[in-house]
Amino acid sequence: MLICSDRYKYLARKKWDAPLLALTACWTLLWAWSVFAQTTDKAEAQPAAQVTGAVAQTTVLMNSPEKSAPSSPSANKRKPVVVRLPAWAGRYYPEEPASLLDAVHSRFESSDAPVFTARLAGCIVPPAAVGAGGSVTAAALKSLQPGQYERVIVLCPSHYVEIEDCAIPEADAFLTPLGPVPLDNEALSRLSINPLFVSQPPRPPRRPGPHDIEPGIETVLPFLQERLVEFRLVPVLLGKLADGGGKFSRARADAVARVIRPLITDRTLVIAVSGFTHFGNDFSNRPFNDDIPENIARLDRQAFDLVLTMDADGFDRYVEKTKNAIDGRAAISVLLRLLPPNLEPRLLDYLTTGETMGNWDRSISYAAIVFLDPSSPAPAARPDAVRPLPMKPVPLYPVPSNLPSYLPVPGTSAPHQAQATPPPLAPAEPDQPKGNPAHEYQPPVAE
Repeated sequence: MLICSDRYKYLARKKWDAPLLALTACWTLLWAWSVFAQTTDKAEAQPAAQVTGAVAQTTVLMNSPEKSAPSSPSANKRKPVVVRLPAWAGRYYPEEPASLLDAVHSRFESSDAPVFTARLAGCIVPPAAVGAGGSVTAAALKSLQPGQYERVIVLCPSHYVEIEDCAIPEADAFLTPLGPVPLDNEALSRLSINPLFVSQPPRPPRRPGPHDIEPGIETVLPFLQERLVEFRLVPVLLGKLADGGGKFSRARADAVARVIRPLITDRTLVIAVSGFTHFGNDFSNRPFNDDIPENIARLDRQAFDLVLTMDADGFDRYVEKTKNAIDGRAAISVLLRLLPPNLEPRLLDYLTTGETMGNWDRSISYAAIVFLDPSSPAPAARPDAVRPLPMKPVPLYPVPSNLPSYLPVPGTSAPHQAQATPPPLAPAEPDQPKGNPAHEYQPPVAE
């Protein structure tokens, strides 16, 4: 009996030991994986979020016009500068600073758009490569002068990361080859109080955030830097702005406009980044197969008429009725609700990539529309208050090669491979430098 009893206890102990051992092993593996993931995220996020050396020093100088005295040991422990790195340099625009400045300057010089004496309250520009739609962007921004605007609010659709309402970055500056653009963190803090605006910190390349890989704002910044030289940026990415049924909500667009409106002063410029008709199978938008150029122009004219009359509700109804693929429909809707109704809108430039590329199977419409305030003169330029652009080589954010697209952009194209087809949103300039094909981090050149 004693032997049987010991045998029973032994079997019972073995029966419970195996599950406990298995559970312990699983828990240990999960703990080890979490530690590894956190370590990897920190290692990847460090070069993406914090730029040291010459770039960081230049960014700090943006906040302190004069050279300060030698800092104390406690001052050296201040919070590190967080910078959003350029992700599309070498693809949408030249990566080399002098080449980029020349490319942007030549677009302004060749533009026949007028220079207005009335205050420019807002405008619509495309998220286009310099070689594809840079002339359109230049037409809209040609009137700007150095130091004329202190704050620039950019409303842009989130093309690659799906978001619900609005995303604002947790950073100190956006970096371009022409230099850093400081963010207006006071304005961003005021926006972040509202639940419609979600702050997004920089993320590692294997899990990029919406601002990390968004080309729309990045492609406009060199044009603003060439004209204004110095300004503070308020970058806002817009998502679905949908109601409970998944449809675009005019009420949410109104709410976003109400939150942003208190930020606008006489020295604030509001920009909506958007193309217009995206035609072709790449955009799941091919409502006709005959008379394609004429039909695209007809769709665009209908949209322009509503924008030029500042009819926000009419524009929303147009998109819902025609199902036209307009990437920045939310940005345009918010802009029309945000600006005062006494403005004078003007269409300054218009082109389609179907015509410029000679391929009507895939066409994107670009337009430059400005909103002028006839009751107010343009703010005085202040060239003596701005400092020269740093113009230094910069590290790049490595865009994932398998990047999927959320808005109507071709998601099958690999961003870092040479392609016969155009990259997302707009064709690249054929003769512009491709830069580092792997988009590896390169240390900036220190003085």
